[in-house]
Amino acid sequence: TMATSKGMYENILRAHSLEDFLKERHSELIFVKANDTVEKALTVLSEHHILSAPVQAEDGSKFVGLIDMVDIMSGIIKMYTGGADSVAPEDWQQWCSDIEALDYRGSKFGHLPVSKLINMSGEDPFLPVNEHGSFFQIAEELFARGVHRAPITNDAGKILGMVSQSDVISLLAKSKPLFSDPLAAQPIGLLEGVIDTNFTSVTVSTPAIHSFYLMALNKESSVALISNETGAVMGNLSASDLRALPQQRFSSLLSPVGDFVARKTTISAPGQARPVEVQTRRPALTVTPKTTLGTVIQLLASNRIHQLWVVDENQHPVGVVRTKAIVTLVSKHEV
Repeated sequence: TMATSKGMYENILRAHSLEDFLKERHSELIFVKANDTVEKALTVLSEHHILSAPVQAEDGSKFVGLIDMVDIMSGIIKMYTGGADSVAPEDWQQWCSDIEALDYRGSKFGHLPVSKLINMSGEDPFLPVNEHGSFFQIAEELFARGVHRAPITNDAGKILGMVSQSDVISLLAKSKPLFSDPLAAQPIGLLEGVIDTNFTSVTVSTPAIHSFYLMALNKESSVALISNETGAVMGNLSASDLRALPQQRFSSLLSPVGDFVARKTTISAPGQARPVEVQTRRPALTVTPKTTLGTVIQLLASNRIHQLWVVDENQHPVGVVRTKAIVTLVSKHEV
């Protein structure tokens, strides 16, 4: 049954062309120009709730690459460390002790042209795919090999939109056969390669900048935030959390990571004349090795996230499930 089951996923992906995907999405292409500032790019990504955008040449003639949140994170780390090889948590205080100098450096970074950061992380090569291709092709040829996203082009080479690993997950989550399928009912702990036990975790009191540094150093897209007292997973930090920087000063990177990810929301309290700003922390979404593959796919899709922390009975992190592992699983031929 497992063999037919893998075939079922494969059929879903083969049946869906990128052209169909673009028609369903019918949204305009969001892009930035090579001479736009990093700050402007951050604002564009933040306003559209996206993690990356193609970069158009200054003269508008062609696209020259992609910029994503991981590139921006790599740029910020480089700016603060001056390119130093290794960093201890206490070094940040020394480098960043002068808040004004830090914000000055931050604004200098913010004014850099986007062209300086294209694929700085080395994680997202510019590999356009033709709209006539299927989801299965990109899952197998690009996403299972670690590419996170790709521009979709027409026959003339014009970029029409973007497709990412998360779009494969959404497609699987929406498909009718997902739960009638034996593979979906399998606990993730029994599926080879789905749980990655190599991951990075930091306590919530770690400076945000050091947490991002470790993420960049280990080439991770996220780190688990754990309680100082119990070691339980309290939350998640990913490169996308940097999208809030235009609204904050760069010196906010020195604050404890737990505070950095706590969302600031403004609420109008009864009996008070003006709205109050409160910090709300997103509860950590976790799964266990017994959680089924189908449930994991649904959780990733419905929460629009790229990974789920796998915990033991004490809520301690034991691994992580990333979208790439699932895309790899469903696009492999052999079972």
